[in-house]
Amino acid sequence: MTRIAAMGMFFLFAFLILFGAHFFIYISWIALAKPDSKHVWPAIIFLFLASISFIVASVLVHFGESLPARVLYFLSGGWLGYLLYLILSLVFVWLIYGLWLIFFSRTSFPGGSLWLVALFISLGLTLYGVWNARHPQLIRKEVAIRNLPLVWQEQKVVQLSDVHLGAIHGLSFMDMVSDKVNGENAKAVLITGDYFETTTISWADDQYGQGPAGTAIRTGQAVAANHILTNPQFYLWRTQAIKNGYAAI
Repeated sequence: MTRIAAMGMFFLFAFLILFGAHFFIYISWIALAKPDSKHVWPAIIFLFLASISFIVASVLVHFGESLPARVLYFLSGGWLGYLLYLILSLVFVWLIYGLWLIFFSRTSFPGGSLWLVALFISLGLTLYGVWNARHPQLIRKEVAIRNLPLVWQEQKVVQLSDVHLGAIHGLSFMDMVSDKVNGENAKAVLITGDYFETTTISWADDQYGQGPAGTAIRTGQAVAANHILTNPQFYLWRTQAIKNGYAAI
């Protein structure tokens, strides 16, 4: 399977999942809130556009991080977070509905009220998630490792995960993270998860696997990329790295 075909299958699979999630929101809204018929078609159009918004935004920021693309990416990402919380809230509401039918079958179910509760709870959790993403936290843990070399005993290591520099988090966010990390005076800094946003990195032996991360995973050895401006192994990611203030990795 070619890379284009694989990407096409991935986007199709992602769309089907997102479409199914939005369809669940739609049928829950119809069953619980019982809206007027005049509101149905606007809701259908909104939910369909919302279901494809993150895919479209991801494609746009991949080819260029213009202001409209970044705004759409931010809004669609926030909507995805809200969608997840709303689905979890509605699953809980449907569980309540099942219990209600068993124990209170003779009284009407307050579906409209619980729909609103689900909406506001999901909104609150989403806003907290956005705030939390902008304010990374330090979590300190002590880890016991057997047969650790003397040079690494009683040392501090910082692990960074899911920083997502790029379309949303820029240089100012990176400076804040760097200040937190440098303030720890760590022996080493480990980067796990997505450090850059919209960046294709692979550990396969292809063009996307020749950078320091892919080479290190493939060979099992530490790899550094010095002088990013002129390093030929880093040409695929040079623009992104320079935009975020990197000179070496």
